[in-house]
This record gives sequence, C-alpha cells and structure tokens, in this order.
Amino acid sequence: YSKLGSTQPRGCYMQDEKIGLGYIVKNDAEWLGRTLLMMRRKFNKCIVLDHCSTDGIVKVCKDNNVELYSKSWTDDFSAARNTLLSIAESRGLDWLLMLDADEILLDIEPIDQKYTAIAFPRYNMCSIDNYRPDLYPDKQCRMFKLNMNYRFVNKVHECLTLNGISIWQSETLKHSVIHIFHYCFCASKEKLWLKHHNYSLLTNNKPTLPKVPDGLVIPDLSVGVPLTVTKPCFTLPSSK
Repeated sequence: YSKLGSTQPRGCYMQDEKIGLGYIVKNDAEWLGRTLLMMRRKFNKCIVLDHCSTDGIVKVCKDNNVELYSKSWTDDFSAARNTLLSIAESRGLDWLLMLDADEILLDIEPIDQKYTAIAFPRYNMCSIDNYRPDLYPDKQCRMFKLNMNYRFVNKVHECLTLNGISIWQSETLKHSVIHIFHYCFCASKEKLWLKHHNYSLLTNNKPTLPKVPDGLVIPDLSVGVPLTVTKPCFTLPSSK
C-alpha cells in the first residue's frame, strides 16, 4: 500500500488509550463524507484504506483530517482489513474501531482492560427510519486491541481471529449494547443484488460480475419496518 496524505490528529475524549477509527473503501465518498461528520471527532486518529476510488475520496479525507492510504483491490475483504489493521498498528494506536463507510456508531464503548475485543449488535437499515428485523442482532466484532495478533480470515463475510482461533470463542470478547447502524439496504435493488451475488461468487472462488445481467428480474430487498430507537440524523446520499 502507499500513503496518499495525512494531517495532524485531533484530540479524543478517551484519555488513557489511543483509539483509531478505520475504513476500507472503494468509491464510497458520498457515504464517508456523511458518516465521518458524526464519527471523526471521537477518535485520536482516522485511517482510510482506499482501493483505487475515482469519486473524490481524497477530498473527503482531507476535509475530515483523515490519513489516506491506497492499495489495489484483490477480491479479498480479509486481506484489506488485515492491511488496515497493520497500518493502524504502525501508527502507534492502542485500539481500532473498524467501520464500513455506510455505518454509524452513536456512542463508543468504554475501554475495559479485561477485554481485548468488542462486538456490537447491528441494525441493517432500509431507510433513515426503517430496518430489517429478520437480520437482527447481526453482531459484528469491530473494535479490538492492537498488537495482539488479531487477523481476519475468509475472502468475504470476514471473521476476526486471535492466534488462529475465532474471536467468538474468546473469553476476552465483550458484548456491547451499543448499536451499529448499517445503511446497506438503502442502495438500489440492482446494486444490492450485484453486491450479494458477488459475495456468493467470492465465497466459491469464482470471478465477480461487473454489472447486473441484462433482463434479470430483481426482488426488492429493502422492505423493512420502523425502528423506534434514537437514530442518527443525516441525509442519505443522492446517488444509490
């Protein structure tokens, strides 16, 4: 990977540990620009690993005081996450929270030294107000202590491991009650179909498709129900 740019880190309200926020992205500038407005100020440092985006991600990172790195895409999400993890370790951070560009965490779990990783329940949102209850709680282990030999495995649907053992079997995993809001089902049904179909192809070590086949009838995956909890307040990207 190569470093594209950086600025000085802002202060973070966590005083005892250096906490980083990390993303892997590819053409996610619209989403990242929105979610960083709510997330960036809470962390000592923010690191973005970009994969040859062409949509203005450099400006988004510069505007939000983010360190930006670039790497070619290899159809392997775990490889990308492991590269981001290694970068974070090289930057002197103690902990890393890894989010997708279309995810928001309204609060940060306090650090408890009994644990080395934190799993969060996740709401998969279909709109600003609706979510998919059939996918809940969809727990995601996204925050972990660095320099512990954590590594991700699987090309897609990545799993965090510690010394080769799944984190879900670890006694040092804390289960948080703070939720991730994931706006994955706010995309068009064509983008959703292509995304999930390509996930299936990657799982079976097959080449991915560049676009939806002509004439394919695609079901609507974005039907949800109202979520009656405090939710992030922002506008969805105009292009789905």
